[in-house]
This record gives sequence, structure tokens and C-alpha cells, in this order.
Amino acid sequence: SALNGITAYEDKNEKRIRSEDILKINNGDLRRSIKRVHATVTSKIGKIEEFVNSIPPAFNGIEVMSDIRKKYYLETFKLRLENILNTK
Repeated sequence: SALNGITAYEDKNEKRIRSEDILKINNGDLRRSIKRVHATVTSKIGKIEEFVNSIPPAFNGIEVMSDIRKKYYLETFKLRLENILNTK
């Protein structure tokens, strides 16, 4: 699901780390970074939506991104923003 994503990060055993596992790490620098990223992304959500919505459905006869895919990406992005990055 959008909230249980596997990240690009690995643990000591080279196993991929899930988003929720990263958020369980008790590290002040990590918490402050997450809050900064959340604030930055939240303040620019309108521009992010504009960017995604400006992607053409097709270019030179090649499908790029359908409206339904744009909607999916934006909705899952917002879910992650609110449920993963919006940590207390």
C-alpha cells in the first residue's frame, strides 16, 4: 500500500527497510529532518500538483501519464505526506 512502502535504504543485513521502520528510529536529527521536509513539501503542495497535472497524457503518440494515474500519484503522495511524514 501507499503507507507500507519499501524504501531504497537497507539494514545491516542488506534487507530493504520499510517507511514505518525508519520512523521508529529514535533519533533527534532524523525527527527534525522529517519535520523540515514535511513543512517544505506541505508549503509547496500546490506547485507539486500543478507540475503533475501539467504532464501531458501523451507525447508524439507515446503514452506518458493518464489522468487516472496522475490522480493516483497525487492521492498516494498526500497519504504518505500526512500519514508518514506528519509524525509527532
